[in-house]
Amino acid sequence: MKKYYKIILPVLTCSLFGCNTPKLDTAQEASNVASSEHSSTTDNSSNPYDDYIDPQIQVIVENRDVWNILYEDGPGDPVTSPYSFFYITDFDHNGRLEITASENQGSGVYTSAYVYEVNSDFSGIDVIDESYDAPEYVFENIKTFYNEADQTYIYIGTNFTKSGALWGNSIKCAVYLDHGVLHYDKIAEEEHQPKDDNSDELVYSYTDSSDLPITEEQFKNAEDEIYKDYDRQDVSLGVIYNQRENEFEKLPDDTMALILQKSYETFCGKISYDKFNEIEQIIRTF
Repeated sequence: MKKYYKIILPVLTCSLFGCNTPKLDTAQEASNVASSEHSSTTDNSSNPYDDYIDPQIQVIVENRDVWNILYEDGPGDPVTSPYSFFYITDFDHNGRLEITASENQGSGVYTSAYVYEVNSDFSGIDVIDESYDAPEYVFENIKTFYNEADQTYIYIGTNFTKSGALWGNSIKCAVYLDHGVLHYDKIAEEEHQPKDDNSDELVYSYTDSSDLPITEEQFKNAEDEIYKDYDRQDVSLGVIYNQRENEFEKLPDDTMALILQKSYETFCGKISYDKFNEIEQIIRTF
């Protein structure tokens, strides 16, 4: 039996509307890649916390033993979960970075997520949240809503569950970080089940956040209606997948720091989701 060690990752913080590239002491090849990518992007905004990004990345790297996900699979030392993945964000834009460690379990329907945030004096990382059935995101373009009045950032995810081959539901969630607490608020839900005991035909039903019936169209547009008065600007996550070979957890400090930096820049919108994937694979070969 595999014994899992669940550990939470910190997500890196930045402005949703722009961020600058932290300076990292890396190998010359890594510096060239970073410089080339930085010169190809345009960023006219500034973040008052930019000068504090690099120290936070270093704190996260130094705490890799805290946020890594390990399991025992027979004799010997625990090994990194090959199904784990990591990304950097600043959900509430408070100037302190978070790192999220997730793992797909079983069929991939159940996704665990463990989130840490760099603490206020940059001396370590603190647990924000751990969920054994967290919402999933469309990593390339996450619907994001911003309320300028109270400076709230809402990210839309979906929690998929299954019960057997033909039963299941999809719950749209509003994900937001408020005073150190990560919330997953239900927006709307779609359920499906067999028409009858002897049929493979599925019947769908839809409810709102109060479990009242709604139409399929209302389900599809639920977040747009609820947050219609918010500003909209989608974000992407620079997702770092672990691999059995060339494991992320075993990379040298400077290489890991550069990949985390690029994950941060993806959240900020400085580089695209596709560009991050391209750069991340190059950096791993240094």
